[in-house]
Amino acid sequence: MKTGIYGGSFDPVHNGHINAAKNFMEELSLDRIIVVPAYCSPFKKGLAVTPSQHRLNMCNIAFGSMPGFEVSDIEIKREDEGFMSDTVAEIRAQNPDDTLSLLNKQLHKLTKQIELTTKLCDNIKSKINTINIYNDCKLNEITLSYREEEYFLVSEEILLSLPQKDRFLAAATLLNSAVDKNGLKEYNLSGFIFNDTITDFSPESYKVFCKTNKSNHNYVKPYGLYLQICVNTNFADAVNTAKPLLINFCKVLNLKTNNIIYIKTLRNYWSTDSHDNFISKIEVPVL
Repeated sequence: MKTGIYGGSFDPVHNGHINAAKNFMEELSLDRIIVVPAYCSPFKKGLAVTPSQHRLNMCNIAFGSMPGFEVSDIEIKREDEGFMSDTVAEIRAQNPDDTLSLLNKQLHKLTKQIELTTKLCDNIKSKINTINIYNDCKLNEITLSYREEEYFLVSEEILLSLPQKDRFLAAATLLNSAVDKNGLKEYNLSGFIFNDTITDFSPESYKVFCKTNKSNHNYVKPYGLYLQICVNTNFADAVNTAKPLLINFCKVLNLKTNNIIYIKTLRNYWSTDSHDNFISKIEVPVL
């Protein structure tokens, strides 16, 4: 028999306890759950606690009529500040053939989070379709890491409503001021900045940046924790392409991102018309 041991102070019993117990029963495919109210939790020593008999009665009222649930007074009878390990050992001795599971809401929540993260990572990996040979960087794979401070020369705002040739001229003006005559080949040192969030991404403008030295910058990309993902598309479509993956990743890990997005050009935007050759690296600071 698969038996779950659900301990706690239950002071008082509430819907959270009941719903968690039902979830344990279903998700772990248990045959029964033994609800064990503590006599006096060693972690609540010195705090005001409802008398144990009252809490036992509350558990009987809450769980007694639920199929597959039993309420045990095993800890209350001991009248000590024993730990759950003592209770598990005693139940094990009484039920030697049972498979026991110790039920804990926080541990269960963490386990589910790990399962979801693993599933998400597997889904991301399944979408990898090529490797960026120039940077040995996998596509559609999210990383989370600290990035060093970087110094940029940044253009004025460039409206997305402008004709493409005008936007390219605005970008070229900045690039020409920042690099030498072969600078357009140094595509990994330039990119785009959007003042927008991943979830509500609908920009009207952007800025072009070019990496420079400390003495010649007008913008600092700060040191910090960044989400990073590379996608096989141009900068204008990059965020929308990566958006579902980034949102799910943040949801699973409970991350919040800042309202700024950096897109680095890992293949040369300035010398090709083929979108198949575009590799965009998105970097989003995490709060």
